Amino acid sequence: MPAPQRSYVGPPRRRMRDVWLTTVAVAAGFLSLAGARVAAGNGVCTTASDCQALLLPRICMVCDDGLGRCAHWRCEEGKCAMRMCEPPPPSELAGHWSGSETTSGGRGTLALSADLTSISAKKFTGIMAAGEATICTLKGKRTKKVKARLDCADGSKITLTGRLDTTSQTITGTFTWVKPRKGKQGGTFTLTKTGA
Repeated sequence: MPAPQRSYVGPPRRRMRDVWLTTVAVAAGFLSLAGARVAAGNGVCTTASDCQALLLPRICMVCDDGLGRCAHWRCEEGKCAMRMCEPPPPSELAGHWSGSETTSGGRGTLALSADLTSISAKKFTGIMAAGEATICTLKGKRTKKVKARLDCADGSKITLTGRLDTTSQTITGTFTWVKPRKGKQGGTFTLTKTGA
């Protein structure tokens, strides 16, 4: 009696090599291509279609915006470059801002000056000066409102919440300022963009 044949369970045999290569490529992608730009040898190009003859690994990943994208060719400065995640558009808040804050109850007004840098379309960081003595590092996010938290060199903590008028490039809102051993103060502020 002939021996029973063993059945094969799994992907078709001709696909095994492809599956393995894809797995290795994905692993490599997460290690070295997380949103990065990778040079494609010495490929010279005028448009991205000039790069099609070069080998493109099958790598896909989730980008910072939450969407999945796969490797593709771009022609950058005359050279073929493999791209994964596109760089985010700059935040509208990037640039130099100046204005003032007024403490509730008419207890004083301070000049404000800030230099903000984009992390993404919504997130930003920067440095802000309140008056002549208080220098703070800043982290913020813009959704429907502009919100920022500041850690100051004198130990103060400031929270800003406001709205951006894109026409006048002005942020108006309220702040809370907690000073060491002096308690909490609040008030209003205005910042206007004065430079890129």
